[in-house]
Amino acid sequence: MKLNLLWVPLALLAALLSLASTQLGQWNVNASMLWQSLWSLDNSASIGVVMHLTWWPRLVTALLAGACLGLAGTLMQQVLRNPLASPSTLGVANGASLALMLATLYAPWLLTWSSAMVAMSGGVLTMLVVFALAWRRGLSPTVVVIAGLILNLYCGALSTVLLLMNQEALHGMMVWGAGSMVQTDWHSVQALLPRIGLAVVLILALLKPLNVLSLSDEGAKSLGVSLAKIRVIALGLSVLLTAWVVSLIGVIGFVGLAAPAIARLCGARKLITRLSLAMILGALMLAATDLAVQLLPGRRAMMVPTGAATAALWRLPRLLAAALAGGVLAVAGAVLQRLSANPMASPEVMGISAGTALGLIVTIFAGMGASMLSLYVGGLIGAGATLALIVLLNRKTGFQPEKVLLTGVAIAALMQAVQSFLMAGGDPRAYQVLAWISGSTYYVTDSTVTTLALVTAVLVALGLMCQRWLDILPLGGETAQSLGVKVGRARMVLLALVAVMTVSATLVVGPLSFVGLMAPHIARSWGAKNARAHMVTAGLIGMGLMLFADWLGRQWLYPQEMPAGIIASLIGGFYLMVVLRKL
Repeated sequence: MKLNLLWVPLALLAALLSLASTQLGQWNVNASMLWQSLWSLDNSASIGVVMHLTWWPRLVTALLAGACLGLAGTLMQQVLRNPLASPSTLGVANGASLALMLATLYAPWLLTWSSAMVAMSGGVLTMLVVFALAWRRGLSPTVVVIAGLILNLYCGALSTVLLLMNQEALHGMMVWGAGSMVQTDWHSVQALLPRIGLAVVLILALLKPLNVLSLSDEGAKSLGVSLAKIRVIALGLSVLLTAWVVSLIGVIGFVGLAAPAIARLCGARKLITRLSLAMILGALMLAATDLAVQLLPGRRAMMVPTGAATAALWRLPRLLAAALAGGVLAVAGAVLQRLSANPMASPEVMGISAGTALGLIVTIFAGMGASMLSLYVGGLIGAGATLALIVLLNRKTGFQPEKVLLTGVAIAALMQAVQSFLMAGGDPRAYQVLAWISGSTYYVTDSTVTTLALVTAVLVALGLMCQRWLDILPLGGETAQSLGVKVGRARMVLLALVAVMTVSATLVVGPLSFVGLMAPHIARSWGAKNARAHMVTAGLIGMGLMLFADWLGRQWLYPQEMPAGIIASLIGGFYLMVVLRKL
């Protein structure tokens, strides 16, 4: 059902005005003071200074940044004919952020020259890699999104490595990376306003050729339009818009994807209408969200438990924990791939690992992470909620592999955005949580390994007991029912098993590892066809991968040690890019 073209923008505007009114009411700011503080600085009143140098610049910056991202997302979707294309799903935003981080550490003079150009270079390079990976499949929407997800996770892993190794030099990057809207002057407004104005002028000049891109390639060529040239210009503009936002306020997720999607739902069919509406929606969404964040009550210091961590760590518990976690995550990936009949499915890609991580972080920040049991329950709730959302959104479509995968990609992106928000709360122990997210085995103890070994044995045994289901379900629902399998119940049991397996592994190696996707894929390529052979082979490969990652993490930058989960994600991300390129 289509929405009225004006309903959503008006609803967002009403929310924005309500939030602004609530905040200004708390400060006892009347209409006269409000408008006066916009145009002039009143040094005689502290609230006037705050309004002129902080509140107004922050609001206008949010409006401009949201408009930029809405415009960039619409351009990407028009050029690629892909409704899932956006700065976040194509890895442009994370690539730009990584480039800025590298420049901060190794070439700070580049930032003095132009931080926007540094960010744009990172965004362009990331997008080119995505296109190279998906080129053989004709830039298929699903393959493009998967490639973008891989690059997103890869850039995130590299960023985490840099943060862990350079905590002092990159102080404040965690908050900035989550999209900090804090302003102390009008600099961001002065930088964004003329740039977005220039971009709008250029887009209006290119409006006719951009409209032609809605046609097939043959139809566009028959009208004399240079498709390659217009695509390069339009994508360059979208990357530039994203780079401007990232260089000034950090990574803002989902606006570039949500604003164009809502514009289509509102019934905007013409390109000029979609561009305009996406800009308005993006601006209002980001500004309303930022005002809502400012109204959150002050949070007390959040304790991150150190548990039974000791200074003297034995190598054997770490190795066993890494191996067990890698094995159980690989088996979970094998179950998920056979259940969905999709070789690219995994706990990481489908958002289950991200949901688990979110549940764990919320448990820790809520002060309930004093025991392994409470962490396990929190992670299980996060994984279960993610699976429930996947099931809810795909029941009517019969769990088609591509749609399930794309749902998982969207959930993973959402979970990562929420996770970044929680991590940017200013807690002084946030880097300890960051170390866990990166897949560190530093704090593994004998009791942890014993518990993990027992849980792994039980879960893998349960998985092997379900081998008949896993051999039959890939044949299709009707065939499975004809062979006596109760498809609905089998799927729910297997999904629950995957959730428990994912939580068990994530507690040890974090949510960033690609083992759940890589190990089953390698096992299949080695000839493991039936369910039992697939799970056993994938489990052994997963154990080997995590052991190698743990060893490499200790040797690569010796005497510094890198978390095994990060190393595994770097290895896995590279492997998957090679595999995706060959598809």
